[in-house]
Amino acid sequence: MSESAVKGLILIGGRSSRMGSDKAFVTWKDMSLLEHSVEILSGITDQVYLSVNSDQHKVLSAEYECIEDRYENMGPLGGILSALEFLQEDLIVMAVDMPQVGAQLLEELIIPGKFVRAYQTDDNKWEPLPSYWPKTSIRELKSHFSTNQLSIKSFLDLHGQGVSIQTDSGSFKNLNRPSDLT
Repeated sequence: MSESAVKGLILIGGRSSRMGSDKAFVTWKDMSLLEHSVEILSGITDQVYLSVNSDQHKVLSAEYECIEDRYENMGPLGGILSALEFLQEDLIVMAVDMPQVGAQLLEELIIPGKFVRAYQTDDNKWEPLPSYWPKTSIRELKSHFSTNQLSIKSFLDLHGQGVSIQTDSGSFKNLNRPSDLT
């Protein structure tokens, strides 16, 4: 399936301090985490972008469509806001360290509208990534961000629409440390 109205965004601009090296280039199941993420998103959209820091931009911009984080060191919300402002398009967003998220989980989030959509557990806890971000959320996100609230979960509490998790929570596991790769 190709959702041409939505663009894919992979968040890779973090420091990867627990992994000890840039997670995008870490190998898991014979591919880099970046390659896994691009493969997953390419199954649902024709345009995949990377949210990168300035060092990653230098390395990756020749091979990938990169959006340099305008709000460096401000976490995932900074990368999402940078991409929304730059593209002015709806986004399906995932983190590079979540290679077990399947295309079907992403597709279930894509319902055009004014709400950011993310998965929620039965006890109303957010799984903030992956998530769907309509371009209409830019104003609310800028306002939230301007008050130095950098948590995706706090934004979702105010502006999110929950999608019930219908799958094993292992799909949402982040690979943060070398021990997570086994």
